[in-house]
Amino acid sequence: STKQPIEPSERRSPQAPFRWAMLIDADNVLPSHIPGIFLHAQQFGTIYYGIVAGNSYSLRHRNIFQTLCKEHNFVEHKLKSNIKQSAISVLAMDAMALVEDPRSAGVDGFILVSSDTECRGLLIELQAKCKSVIGYGYAKQATTKDVEVLCDGFVRIEQEIPQRFLDA
Repeated sequence: STKQPIEPSERRSPQAPFRWAMLIDADNVLPSHIPGIFLHAQQFGTIYYGIVAGNSYSLRHRNIFQTLCKEHNFVEHKLKSNIKQSAISVLAMDAMALVEDPRSAGVDGFILVSSDTECRGLLIELQAKCKSVIGYGYAKQATTKDVEVLCDGFVRIEQEIPQRFLDA
């Protein structure tokens, strides 16, 4: 059975709002959609920390990543194209470090922006650590179904986020 997108009221209570760490696989999301995804994700709680990783940055969208890093406590990992390293492997290492860090005790869950099947291992690890995960991905990608079933909720970017957010 396919999990339905989670409603904000199902994920948090007024007494204990969720604090999220957002993980963005920049190789598997349109850079122009990231600000809209960020705005949309805030309905689930506070995005306390963020990590962006990828090697396909375009100069045209470089300011999007710089804004996230400067204004929203995001860390950026720009991968070198000549080194065989995936964005998901970097995000996984950082996510596990964040889970194990006692200073991050306030992070209740993760928002993962990727449809890459490679993130399945990360999702399984986060489940094992009892962390909630909301996935964001594109419905037209075949790998989305594999990722979707491992998330507590999944948002299909082009179907569920209003176009006004994606055009922001």
